Amino acid sequence: MSEQEIYQRFMDWLKQTLWGLSETDELVPLIGATYTPEEASLLTGMPFSGRNLEELAEMKQTDATELRKQLDELARKGVVFRTVKGDTIRYSLNDHMFVNYRSTFWPGGTDERSKAMAPLVNQHYYHGAFDQFNDTHLKALRALPIGETIEDTRQILPYEEVTKVLDQHD
Repeated sequence: MSEQEIYQRFMDWLKQTLWGLSETDELVPLIGATYTPEEASLLTGMPFSGRNLEELAEMKQTDATELRKQLDELARKGVVFRTVKGDTIRYSLNDHMFVNYRSTFWPGGTDERSKAMAPLVNQHYYHGAFDQFNDTHLKALRALPIGETIEDTRQILPYEEVTKVLDQHD
């Protein structure tokens, strides 16, 4: 598979996130500056919600020990989210908004990757990264029904119970 095909498959996968993936001229170079072709290939199809290492190794048909090394490195890079609870390690793919607009620049680095990405991120922002929200007239999660009482159904659950509920949904 060509490098272009690998990146296109990965971008198609990233389009499924909450943020979607805005098509701009800077998108392909931005994805290329963010992910190597090998990383893009590995991360295509990786769930956006946490999965344990064994599930991911089975999904990717690879050795769990080798996959853990790769995912730990990608977590240090900020493109994968890693959580540890007891003996269980869970990984999830970070969406492109988190990766390109947050985690990449948090360390304040002046490394080559950050230097290559910064102008692409700026241009992606100016040329449509947030166009999907142009028709949104209300701030997200800020509307309350008028004349109705909202019952407070909040409760505190153990992490294990929450993950069971979340794992039941796509």
